[in-house]
Amino acid sequence: MEIMQPFKHQNLIGHEKLEENFVNLCHTNKIPHAIILSGEKGIGKSTLAYKISRFILDISSRNYENNQDIFTKDIEYPNNLNIEKDSQIFKEVSMGINQNLFVVGSIYQNEEDNKNEITVDDVRNLKVFFERKSMNNSWRIAIIDSADNLNNNASNALLKLLEEPPMHCLIILVSHIPGGLLKTIKSRCIIYKFNSLKFEEFKNIVNQIKPKIKKNEIEFLGYLSSNRPGYCLQILDL
Repeated sequence: MEIMQPFKHQNLIGHEKLEENFVNLCHTNKIPHAIILSGEKGIGKSTLAYKISRFILDISSRNYENNQDIFTKDIEYPNNLNIEKDSQIFKEVSMGINQNLFVVGSIYQNEEDNKNEITVDDVRNLKVFFERKSMNNSWRIAIIDSADNLNNNASNALLKLLEEPPMHCLIILVSHIPGGLLKTIKSRCIIYKFNSLKFEEFKNIVNQIKPKIKKNEIEFLGYLSSNRPGYCLQILDL
């Protein structure tokens, strides 16, 4: 269902505190070089990853046009990570064509093209991306979704990249099972832990997507999916 593709929407429910925390880091010019978004599958981690990416790319673009550094005090910033849906950055990210965003994973691909394992070649391509000059002196963002699919060689290659992070770059790792990641990788990242959604939060999300759904159906879907909207939609597709 297209509306739930995280690169095409910015509805994040139940994790507002995490969003607020990152906004504060941006406003104080304390953006980390790497973060891990951890928690159950299907509760909004990828959505936040794309919200963060769009926000930083959008601010970079606006400040480039005004010949200013990113996050200067001369521009008023929002208190969340939303950007205008008709903006150029939003459209480019939705289409997967923004030159300053690199996605490791198959989120822009069809299900039949999906490959689970992330290899050392994927990480090498990421390194090449960071070595290139950014478009319009923008920040460069990489999303690894999910980092649980990194094989051993890829994990070690990523670790080397995290040990000497490029300037004005952010690596976002999405992880459903963070216990499986290398401890040395986790030690070099700020970890954002997603709590499970409450039923009311789950219901709010599903009602936005399927407004005609019946009360007893949504209660049953909440039980089947453990209040995970992403998994709920997979059930509906089946």
